[in-house]
Amino acid sequence: MRETENKRLDDREPIEITQGIWWLGFADYEAGFSNNPYLIVDGEEGVLFDPGPEHPFFREMLIQKIRKVMKPEKIKYVVVHHQDPNLWGSIPHLERILHPDLVIITHPGTFPFISYYGIRKRILPVGDNDTLELASGRKLRFIHLPYMHFAGNMAALDEKSQSLFSSDIFGVFDHNWSLYADESYLEKTRYFIEHYVGSKKALKYAYKRISGLKPKRIIPQHGSIIEENLEGFLNVLRDAEPGKMVEELDNKPSVAQESQLTEIGLEKLKAATGKNLKAADFSKLLELLLSEDAINVISVMESIYRAAHEMGVSNPLNFGRNHRWGTIDRSQAFYMYNAINKRLISKQFDLYHGESSKMNSILEQELQSIIENATVMFINIRGFTEWSGGRSPSEIVHTLNTHFELAARVIHQHNGQINKIMEDMILAFFSKDDCQNWLETAREIHQAIEENFMLPVGIGCSYGRIILGDFGIESRLNYTVIGDTVNMASRHCSFADKGETSISDKLFDTLTQEEKELIERLPGFHQFSTRVKPNDTEIKGFKFKFNKLEEE
Repeated sequence: MRETENKRLDDREPIEITQGIWWLGFADYEAGFSNNPYLIVDGEEGVLFDPGPEHPFFREMLIQKIRKVMKPEKIKYVVVHHQDPNLWGSIPHLERILHPDLVIITHPGTFPFISYYGIRKRILPVGDNDTLELASGRKLRFIHLPYMHFAGNMAALDEKSQSLFSSDIFGVFDHNWSLYADESYLEKTRYFIEHYVGSKKALKYAYKRISGLKPKRIIPQHGSIIEENLEGFLNVLRDAEPGKMVEELDNKPSVAQESQLTEIGLEKLKAATGKNLKAADFSKLLELLLSEDAINVISVMESIYRAAHEMGVSNPLNFGRNHRWGTIDRSQAFYMYNAINKRLISKQFDLYHGESSKMNSILEQELQSIIENATVMFINIRGFTEWSGGRSPSEIVHTLNTHFELAARVIHQHNGQINKIMEDMILAFFSKDDCQNWLETAREIHQAIEENFMLPVGIGCSYGRIILGDFGIESRLNYTVIGDTVNMASRHCSFADKGETSISDKLFDTLTQEEKELIERLPGFHQFSTRVKPNDTEIKGFKFKFNKLEEE
């Protein structure tokens, strides 16, 4: 049996689980619901499975891991097994860096929902038992498994490794998650299936189809990889009793049962806090929870859910309250669920492996942020305002999008990340090992602009510490990059005229001697210093052109 003890996985690195199949997931111990995208690398082709949610932290972690395994533009296919946003959400962002002719594969029943995600690439709805043959001859087989969480649900079998990508089937909620399943996973699987599948007929059908495939391993999108006792796990499909939520709603707890649930929750809270707490009834228990850290609230609520399930009754949190505008924020359930949500979206990930970006304490409540050194680049179209005067909206939009698409392709090819697009400007950055990629990126963008007879751009770059995170107010957060380095790059962009690149002296100092000599030989190279306002700090830097632009 593989190692499954309660050691928390260092989820910063991709893990090859078998024959070119890579785990690219993140271990979300707080939510207990880990997302597990997978990537098949087969020669020069890649197939990405269920890439995950839209949240920028999850998305950026996935992109970092993909780049450690293969070039993103070699990923020709994305397989998505059903319609949930925690599978699809990141695709509109990934489309920009994956293969230009990317094909997204899904169930025909999921197809009608896709346009609502803003997906622009081609979609291939696959029939039951359809196959996808890669250039090497390796085949993926798609199996329709309706009503296993959603009507348009399917699984995919990699015939080479006999690995079944099962999506939500065999997924679990588990705060003690591990990459590989052990025997304790059996009961967790049963609990999930019985609460998230409503049909016994669907379970029996799934059991028949999956058993007939004889997989060597099962790879859920949520949960742990199953390599041992596959027969036992398959029997869960055969024997489970689905639709438990309906049964429980019909069986609200009696006074005695609610008192018992209160005592269970109280004991869990006392164990978590070490405090000698008392609660006469369930309402008093909720009052105690209002002052607790979210992780303690999660632990107590989970213990109550489990106990209620074992009793065959509904969780007391799920019913019986009156809500009105103006008093909602005083609702105990409202407070607790939102405290939990804030904690779950605040998880710190060490995306770039810097010493200053270690995961925060489990009780940390701040919104996520990363501090690291990076090269920041601004790209601004020059003369755009004058050019756009009197032109049709469609021509203006087409021109802008053409500029952005061209620049984005170059940035992504050099492992840069586009943080935002503002009117006629792009803000991008290059982190960690890719900080020096700005030089070739700037050269290729200017060259492509000239070759395509497009409006010229000015580019400004600076190097230093950045802060990347959620900024704004809670109801309107913006995931962006800020700091003096960003401000300096913006200033240098404003100094860069048509076809020029302006860089800070600090960025110039990071270059090798060979790179410095190369830049010093470029047309128009000169050093400058200036102040935007008389009392401002002096800005020092260098300007140059990679190619002489034709005079207008």
